[in-house]
Amino acid sequence: MENRRKSARKPFVSPVTVESVVARRKLADGYITNINDGGVGIVTPQELPIGDALLFNISMPNGWMFDLFGRIRHAHRGLTINAYNVTFDPGQATFIFNLF
Repeated sequence: MENRRKSARKPFVSPVTVESVVARRKLADGYITNINDGGVGIVTPQELPIGDALLFNISMPNGWMFDLFGRIRHAHRGLTINAYNVTFDPGQATFIFNLF
């Protein structure tokens, strides 16, 4: 399978809450599993919509919290856990990526 990422992933584990921008309600709690300068990988037991505008509230290990806007681009759905590839609006993930 061809890797279409523009940059390499870095391991990164942090809690995340996902909210619908349109409905203004919480959709899921989960964890970020990796990060690159364009987005993150997350896992959660909840199913999330692909392509919708979502708000990701990220809790950093040092206690900082960030709200980033993005969209789920790919989903890997399982029986008990779902994995998603998220892209953020330009520049948002780059800021966090450069902190590490």
